[in-house]
Amino acid sequence: MMAAGVPKALVALLVHPNSLTAAKQWACRTLGQLTDGSESSRCQAIVAAGAVPALLQGLVSDSPADVQAAAALALAELTGSPEPEISRSACAAGGVQLLVPLLSSPHEEARRSAVAVLRNLAADSEECRAALAASALPALVQLLRDADPATKANAAHTLTRVSDDQVGHSAAIVQHGALPHLMHLLGRGDAEQQQAAAGAVHALSMDGQAAAAAAAGAVGRLVHLLRRADYDGLMADAALALDSLALEHPECCADAAAAIPSLVSLLASCDQKACSNAAAALAHIVSEDAEAASAAAQHGAVAALVRAAQRSTEASTLQELMWALSQIATEPGAGQQLEAAGGVLLLVQLLRHNDAGVQHSTAWAVRFFAHTIPAQLVAAGAICALLGALHSGTSGPDPEPGLQQAAAEALGQLAAGSLRRSRFIVASGGIAALRPLLDEEEAQRAAAWALRQLAVVEPSALEGVPDASDSESESSWEDERSSGSDEWHSDAGSEQDGPEGGTEEAQQRQQQEQQQQRHCTVCGATRAAGVKLRLCAGCRTPGLLFCSTECQRQAWPSHRAECREAQAAARRKN
Repeated sequence: MMAAGVPKALVALLVHPNSLTAAKQWACRTLGQLTDGSESSRCQAIVAAGAVPALLQGLVSDSPADVQAAAALALAELTGSPEPEISRSACAAGGVQLLVPLLSSPHEEARRSAVAVLRNLAADSEECRAALAASALPALVQLLRDADPATKANAAHTLTRVSDDQVGHSAAIVQHGALPHLMHLLGRGDAEQQQAAAGAVHALSMDGQAAAAAAAGAVGRLVHLLRRADYDGLMADAALALDSLALEHPECCADAAAAIPSLVSLLASCDQKACSNAAAALAHIVSEDAEAASAAAQHGAVAALVRAAQRSTEASTLQELMWALSQIATEPGAGQQLEAAGGVLLLVQLLRHNDAGVQHSTAWAVRFFAHTIPAQLVAAGAICALLGALHSGTSGPDPEPGLQQAAAEALGQLAAGSLRRSRFIVASGGIAALRPLLDEEEAQRAAAWALRQLAVVEPSALEGVPDASDSESESSWEDERSSGSDEWHSDAGSEQDGPEGGTEEAQQRQQQEQQQQRHCTVCGATRAAGVKLRLCAGCRTPGLLFCSTECQRQAWPSHRAECREAQAAARRKN
């Protein structure tokens, strides 16, 4: 337990004009030792005794070098406490101006301590970051080459915090030549230096310098680092840096794809940050590169993402995992991998999550998996869960407008090509849930597209829905990466052609249905737009109309099972 008068006595010794250099040095070191690892109350007592201005006085240019180094070390301990007011007061008292000259000191300890203080000050004070950007960048960049390992790491950390301000500081950091030194730390530094350099690359990339970082060789070094790093903290920061590069400079995604096996492995980490960053990097890489998406599926990304989501308890991590899953959902075999990993029920459960962001990213995953495993999703309860998500997207303390669009698209995809699923959605209140979205700017196109799918079984769904020929085509809602199938037959036969055989009454009923439904099941195009609508040439199901072979192919993944079942029934009947 520290006596109440100790800090005051040390401060008095430090500021007394007649104190010996050795005494001042001892007072500084003792204040630092009292602060190191101390609880908040002790730090506050030290500050209340006037330690901050006293230590800053020890930094003035006419102070002995040993006193300067000791004062900087004590300030590093003090500003590293969980009390941001300490850093702000040090900055307000001119701490940056006093510390910057020490960055070029010939004394290693002075440089090490000064940059440690500046790292702490930059974390808590915007004014400090601005002052550093104005006066300290050349010295900080030079310290990236310092002989002392801790000094190099702290210089990189300080540059990271300066560049985080996103007010043009990053461009100045790059102009002062930081990138080559950061690349050296990424490739040859120790673990602490590599982690600091990865953080700097992330911050610079997010502030407009991603192309410059990629050109300097950041992608290859980060890929190599992910392959051989042996602890989660370093891998988490490397994955975050790679994610930033992929997001801000998509041209590097083809090279970044080499990290996919490492990112998939990192998904197994118990560290939520590492897992989340790996998922985010994976999502951005595969979203920009089709070959990368295929590679991710082949390396077991679907199962790894499902297992990570089953373990995760943090909403932010779940959101990243589901978003990554949505980006590879249409790859060949992804649906079967999801089912084998127990992911179908997981998706339905996450649609009911209490976090709208998790619901949002999960709804996108369901929307794309609905291409290949719609029956499994419906059997697990996806339709009711999506309708619930639609409601939660418009209510609650924090509505998520994007959730409405994602859920509407998912419902539309589940309905596309299946009378049975369309009837289920209608019977579950789907039309009533979708219709209000026609007045929502972000979700209206998705809602209109979904309602057109449901109009196959309920013509009233089209009430209030603009004709597809009068608005921007909804074809963009179809997944661009989903592959068609040659099992769709040619366009032989028109929408007037009913099934062979059957009673006259049944044929009349079919004709009435067809007269009511004169729009493409996939894109919503109508005869009024000058297109010719045709039935599926395989099952010739009444009401399933297509304007082109492309629309047939887009609907095929979800219609395949029902089409084959109808054809088999027709053969048995004949």
